[in-house]
Amino acid sequence: MKELIEKHGGGVRGGWKNLKAVIPGGASCPVLTAEQCENAIMDYDGMRELKSSFGTGCMIVMDQSTDIIKAIWRLSA
Repeated sequence: MKELIEKHGGGVRGGWKNLKAVIPGGASCPVLTAEQCENAIMDYDGMRELKSSFGTGCMIVMDQSTDIIKAIWRLSA
């Protein structure tokens, strides 16, 4: 997942150490922590091991400035 975000997605604003969390498949998927994303395998088995999924494939990357409660609230509104 780190390679996808860094190489193909333009990276995390402020660098990888500024990553707070990722929602790997849109609003219907459980949030992954920065630690989980570091070595996450980008296949269905890898996501299942992390208790998440690809959902619609719409990855949401949040840096340390993100209020996760507000972000989830906005997604559910």
